[in-house]
Amino acid sequence: MVSSLRVVVASAVALLAFAQPATPLKNTQVQTSLKNAPSVKLHVTLKRKSMKLHSQSEFDVYATPVVSANGASVLYNSYATFLDEDEKFTYTVVNGAAYLSTIDDDDSETVRCLPPNTLPFDKILPALNDATPIPSASIGKETVECESGKLFKTTFSGAHFALCSSGKSGFTAVSSDLAINVTYLDGPITISQPELTDGTSSCEPVESVTSMTPTALALATGGALPSTSSRKLKEAAHMAMDASECGECLTTPRPCIFLHGLGNPNEEPTLQDTPKLTKRKFGDIHGHAPCCSEIKYAVVNTR
Repeated sequence: MVSSLRVVVASAVALLAFAQPATPLKNTQVQTSLKNAPSVKLHVTLKRKSMKLHSQSEFDVYATPVVSANGASVLYNSYATFLDEDEKFTYTVVNGAAYLSTIDDDDSETVRCLPPNTLPFDKILPALNDATPIPSASIGKETVECESGKLFKTTFSGAHFALCSSGKSGFTAVSSDLAINVTYLDGPITISQPELTDGTSSCEPVESVTSMTPTALALATGGALPSTSSRKLKEAAHMAMDASECGECLTTPRPCIFLHGLGNPNEEPTLQDTPKLTKRKFGDIHGHAPCCSEIKYAVVNTR
């Protein structure tokens, strides 16, 4: 689960990190823009079947800006909630620290910190700050549609993204693996800091307040894009991204046995057809492993 979250939740949870603007705005312009920065909703669609998070292929993330006292930089508080059978998972970022809350079927809640290296929060805003205009983009054989014509490219955690700005309507970010539709909310939202239950007094920050390039600021606020960013496309090249699904196995399919990680209290002498006894160490891999002619799960006591 954590490896999948590295790109998906981090990409969606907030527009956060620490970076200096490549083209500084005048301080009064920054203050005015950031003061008007709206709360946002990010609707995330996972394209690959194997990338479902807590059984969800689509989910929403809500984020609200926290502007520094001098009005020159910002970070975002944010949260995303998932319902998976009898459990509820909520990922929250407040004042730069990341939390995971789990409520099980008997309504008992546990809240713990997410370690700084779990999710690459510190790489998100640099990706927006590095956005550069392009004339066109494609994923496999399909063209990335951008009605406004204001198309940009960037890279986050090794994945290539095409960004399409729709002005005050929001913007979209698409890659081979996911699509994120960002809309600006009419009013601010309040996100409270979770109360830790594991005896920890506080969580180590995973990101810091940040300043923005003019392009990143426009994307975050729905403001006008700078003219220097929007039109010098003769030198820019078309961006081609891989198709979302490889479709078929490129080798001879073979039987597969999947072994879970640490923390499972169960022990079974025979291989299992389902992952039910792995204490949620696996989701159902059937349909997600085209190179497996047969799928079995080994269940071992790893506590």
